[in-house]
Amino acid sequence: MCGIVAYIGHQQAREVLVEGLKRLEYRGYDSSGIAILDSKAYLAKAVGKVGVLEKRVWKDQPRGVVGIAHTRWATHGKPTEANAHPHQDCSGKIFLVHNGIIENYQALKKHLTAAGHKFQSETDTEVLAHLIENAYRGDLGSAVQKALLQVQGTYGIAVLHTAHLDQIIVARRGSPTVLGAGNNESRAASDVSALAQHTDRVVYLEDNEMASENASRGRLNHSEGVAKLGGLESVHDRLLQARHLIIVSCGSSYYAGLFGRYVVETLTDLTVETELASEFRYRKLNLRQNTVVLAISQSGETADTLAALREAKRKGALVLGLVNVVGSTIARETPAGVYTHAGIEVGVASTKSFVSQLTILTLIALLLGRSRDLSIEEGSLLLRGLEKIPDQIREILAQSDDIRKLAQKYCDARHFLYIGRKYQYPVALEGALKLKEIAYIHAEGYAAGEMKHGPIALIDPSFPTMAIVPEDGSYEKIVSNIQEIRAREGRVIAVTSVGNKKLENLADDVIFVPKSHEILTPILTVVPLQLFAYHCAVLRGCDVDKPRNLAKSVTVE
Repeated sequence: MCGIVAYIGHQQAREVLVEGLKRLEYRGYDSSGIAILDSKAYLAKAVGKVGVLEKRVWKDQPRGVVGIAHTRWATHGKPTEANAHPHQDCSGKIFLVHNGIIENYQALKKHLTAAGHKFQSETDTEVLAHLIENAYRGDLGSAVQKALLQVQGTYGIAVLHTAHLDQIIVARRGSPTVLGAGNNESRAASDVSALAQHTDRVVYLEDNEMASENASRGRLNHSEGVAKLGGLESVHDRLLQARHLIIVSCGSSYYAGLFGRYVVETLTDLTVETELASEFRYRKLNLRQNTVVLAISQSGETADTLAALREAKRKGALVLGLVNVVGSTIARETPAGVYTHAGIEVGVASTKSFVSQLTILTLIALLLGRSRDLSIEEGSLLLRGLEKIPDQIREILAQSDDIRKLAQKYCDARHFLYIGRKYQYPVALEGALKLKEIAYIHAEGYAAGEMKHGPIALIDPSFPTMAIVPEDGSYEKIVSNIQEIRAREGRVIAVTSVGNKKLENLADDVIFVPKSHEILTPILTVVPLQLFAYHCAVLRGCDVDKPRNLAKSVTVE
């Protein structure tokens, strides 16, 4: 009998997991272990009671908001660190905890050993990690399913993979496993006692069931090519009648709103405006009939956005909220809306919240489009692209060291220009804002077509440009802009699609992002800009999480 705890959310996982193990220690205390994923994986094991492991974890202070832990009552193999859970595969990328007995583990182990797998323990559990490794082709859930089809016996398992930082796979057969849902977080355990203090929303897995928790899951309906957004169901009829959408927001959320305008206009017949909330609230509002006002705010407390929302409500518009913080003022004062479920954004400068906002705005546009003339085929194409986004972002994050080298080359620049067209224009604005916010480098974001109308006068060898130029419908136009910059001896960093070699002789430096649907590409192109700003800030000795003069939630005018 063993105890399992799993957590994914916004808190530091080490604290949640150790506390859970203490509550489950009655289920086994021969040894214990913990695995936490962040930019790198952390694994610690200890023989004896949970307190021994706790001391090691408190000393190491591992960071990460996703992890699994285990306290063991030995069956196969002595109570040693090698036999303690979590167990890993050969590559060290898969982490697994298990409660139960794998009856055919010896036959499986023999087969796996013959295939070249190296085992580090005497346990029956370790074969599961190697079976998943064998079956893994990029989809962790599918790999777990295929592995468990080969297993005889009982199990309650939780599985992590270093390539899936936003996902834990949980499954059971004959061994109790319970899930708990909280605000922007999920938990799993082998006993409800590990969850009861934190939530009363629990689900007991039945035999041969599997679960996985993350942000966009449950919102994609492939059979209908549409997004399912429960927070908008109560106003669905009014959305069908809408003819005019106004998006109000501030800062990064405003740039997300600009992206939302492009996407909604592309996928629907709505007239769309994007407004700075700080200006919108002071205008004389002559709202058209069937107007919808969507307020975007990470915190849900932004004073200007809240004031704009209240004014629109007074004028009779349907007001909706897109916020990250559950129970925030905007969430309470709107009859319907959508949560981004990005988890707590610790740093002042929004990064994951911005990416989540782009994702949700795409889903909203898809929902509105499918309610009108957008075909199932077009909707399904977007959904398939969205499902690939998490893995594609991980590919970009893997380039962090290369982007740091670029930051070393450019971090002494006093000025920077960011340019993009169409969907990439808001990304250029956001990239420039991030460089200003956290690295204190003056940066301007511009629609590339406006270069000839003033900004090109600034170009010289000391004024570099970040050009967002994926291979999309605007590609040739922005290449012309790059040529204009190079003709004036300006240095250029180009962010373009993987496999595009045409820019290598035109730009000074190139950052590659995976190919995606044109509408979805901004969700990818913004990530290297965030990394670039981060590395510039660190190299310049700036406080990335707490930039000067800024606050996370702007609750004053």
